[in-house]
Amino acid sequence: MTHVLFVAAWWPSEEEPLNGIFIREHALAISNFAKVTVIYIHHLQKSTSWSAFPSKATKEVEQINENLHVVSYNIEFRIRRFGILEWQLTNLISGLIKEFENTTPVDIIHLNILHFLIPNLILKNSERFKKPIVLTEHSTFLHTEIYQLPQEKVIAQKNKFRILLNSPFLRSVMPVSRQLGEVLINDYQTPSEKISIVANIANDCFLGKIINLPVTTDEIVIFAAASWQDSKDPLLFFEMLKHLRKEKNELYFKLCIHWGGAGKYMSSVKSFVDKELTDLKISFLGRIDKTIIAEYMSQSHFLIHPTIAENLPCIIIESLSSGLPVLTADVNGCDELINPSNGILYQAKDIKSLYHKFLEMIDRLPTFSRHEIAFDAREKYSPGAIGMQINEIYNKILSS
Repeated sequence: MTHVLFVAAWWPSEEEPLNGIFIREHALAISNFAKVTVIYIHHLQKSTSWSAFPSKATKEVEQINENLHVVSYNIEFRIRRFGILEWQLTNLISGLIKEFENTTPVDIIHLNILHFLIPNLILKNSERFKKPIVLTEHSTFLHTEIYQLPQEKVIAQKNKFRILLNSPFLRSVMPVSRQLGEVLINDYQTPSEKISIVANIANDCFLGKIINLPVTTDEIVIFAAASWQDSKDPLLFFEMLKHLRKEKNELYFKLCIHWGGAGKYMSSVKSFVDKELTDLKISFLGRIDKTIIAEYMSQSHFLIHPTIAENLPCIIIESLSSGLPVLTADVNGCDELINPSNGILYQAKDIKSLYHKFLEMIDRLPTFSRHEIAFDAREKYSPGAIGMQINEIYNKILSS
């Protein structure tokens, strides 16, 4: 069985249970086909104690299933200058690989998210590790956040990433969406033959029985859940509802909204609702786990996902796998997932477009087939389908 060293930039924890959950889903899917050892840095912090010179690492190991182990590190460092910390971290990874050599040697290194420190270090020192490397890219950083940096840093970062993406040890790059793949080819000169699109995954809890919720004239149930941060646009939806209340008062009072998730935008959303939409039937659910999300999806008529930047949003994949149609913005990734048979796209940041597409969504609800939506999504995004696709990429590399 292939042994994969799976390097995670993010990973869920007790403090942040949704942090990097899409990376965890990939690791779980791969563990059906290969032995997976996940490595990630849980805490990296500067210390005032000289006992942490040049750095001090403590390790925890967790077994998730028979084929999946997670090795997390808490690292304190006294000095970061002169490349000392990077040197120490590189030695730490090298030491972990050597630990396996006498038992189950690492066959392939699977990195997640290029711009984080550890994936950077492994690619930079790829000749030292002498293992084939693959990269899954999930982040919007390469096409969105990078351009918020000063121009000289944009140039420097892009040049660095171009060099790393052209490492001869990097055998495959797996962006989660077609458009992200185009960014990697066109903006970072990644050889097109390295690119294989591998989507995000719908957790098993979204693959259960499909419930056909009747569309009645009494109530329209809408669900939303996300980490409401910079790339999302929740306030636009509620501003649209204010307009709907004025223009379509009867429809407005039929709406019942379940709004999940946390993030910096939630305080402004709640303030807006308290001030402008005091009679709106809405429940703010806060951060909820996937099993609860699946339950709400089964009892809703559609998902609303207001956003301005994505790669391939898991919440939409999960919604479609549940058979729930989606109303979302026409941004990267969303337009690869949504078609006339499973949802509607509105023009991002455009309240008029959202208003008209919202009304269209309500009108079209009886025409969506939840069974057809779910069948199509499950064929593409189930753990079995994605795990098999990644394993085939491993096998092709290891047999060449």
